[in-house]
Amino acid sequence: ERLGTALGGNGSTVKKEPTAQVVTTALPQLMVPVASFETLQSLPSGGTGGGLASFLREFGTDCAMCYTMETVDPNATAHCRMFAPGLGVPEDPATGSAAGALASYLVWHGIVPPHDGVGRGLVEQGLEIRRPSRIHAEIAVGNGGEITEVLVGGQAVTIITGEVTL
Repeated sequence: ERLGTALGGNGSTVKKEPTAQVVTTALPQLMVPVASFETLQSLPSGGTGGGLASFLREFGTDCAMCYTMETVDPNATAHCRMFAPGLGVPEDPATGSAAGALASYLVWHGIVPPHDGVGRGLVEQGLEIRRPSRIHAEIAVGNGGEITEVLVGGQAVTIITGEVTL
């Protein structure tokens, strides 16, 4: 309930299963399952700002990767929004580290089952701030079910160039 409120929603914003969990592939980030696509879209960019930043720090992170399995692109695995107001980033349009962590979380919880030892996912992000991105993730899984490798990638497009003279 506190997490839903910190995100700018309410007690029914966050799903109970799978539970929200801090996951790290180098940078700890809170994976947050949101109740629905509409609920995720309705959250304010950056959540409650300082309130969300304080909440996240209690769990040793500055980032909340909010997701739903309802997607715009039928080929996507999850629709996401990543908030890090404590780092000065109300909403990030593309977060590779969070996409890898989310894919790992989804594989670990059995939501994305691996095939031939690899779980694959496509994360769509940035749509709400009109900077759409698609990030591919591959999660290698060992014979004991442990995650052994996380790969993320995608394509980049230059949207602005410039020069700064000091």
